[in-house]
Amino acid sequence: MSADNTPTSPLDDATAAAPEAIESAADSPSSSSVEEEAEYAPPLPDDVSAHAAPVAATAAVSSTASTASPVSTGAAPEPTVPRTRGAAIVWGLLFAVIAAFGIWTLTDDDRREGAAGWITTLTPNTVLSLVLLTIGVLILVGGAVGLIRHAQRRAAPQR
Repeated sequence: MSADNTPTSPLDDATAAAPEAIESAADSPSSSSVEEEAEYAPPLPDDVSAHAAPVAATAAVSSTASTASPVSTGAAPEPTVPRTRGAAIVWGLLFAVIAAFGIWTLTDDDRREGAAGWITTLTPNTVLSLVLLTIGVLILVGGAVGLIRHAQRRAAPQR
């Protein structure tokens, strides 16, 4: 600012207009920073009281933690074996076969020309048949995945 208190830049204009507003804005967080913090905050559970520890139990543990020896409250839970993800294996194999066939078809000029000639000669009935065949294969794979999942759940130890 100049000596006669007239603003010489936009920044001087803002500080001359409302120094109290600037001080209060510095003390409180802006609404955009609060929204950003809320965006990255973990979601709260539906029933907070079910996850909260009782205050008396927490105080008792913290007051005796330094003087008491560690006491086991029971047998440690047995480690569980990771479950094999059968669905992921089946779908992964299906997509790997499709990709391998596509790469095999496109890597040779004769195979590529043969596939292009076959695609250009398709009739509407053939396209419909191929669509129905594809839907049938997807249903078949989905059923196989369901059977694998059922077998895994049946074989898993009861908790």
